[in-house]
Amino acid sequence: MPFPRRLRTVTEQVVADVLRELSLAGHRLRARLHGGRPHVHLVGLVDDATDDATDLDAESQDALRARLYKRLRGAYPDLALVVHFTRDAAWAARGLCGLEQAAA
Repeated sequence: MPFPRRLRTVTEQVVADVLRELSLAGHRLRARLHGGRPHVHLVGLVDDATDDATDLDAESQDALRARLYKRLRGAYPDLALVVHFTRDAAWAARGLCGLEQAAA
């Protein structure tokens, strides 16, 4: 079940704010309700052209996930959050089965 428009807008704003600090080529986002529980799935497309993106190690990814979770959990106490990063646009699309929103 899709998110209500108001909740989707909040989710998109939080994701954009947190990702702004990274050099990404774009991201794909899916926010859905499953059994009334909010699920947010985010795939960040790492830009090969920037050296900053190569520093996105596991610790940095976990810190970014924690920032997203903290900001989103206020609106969604039962939040399920999945965040992935890839350099391959095809895998970014496959990761969300074509049901996502593409964003730069």
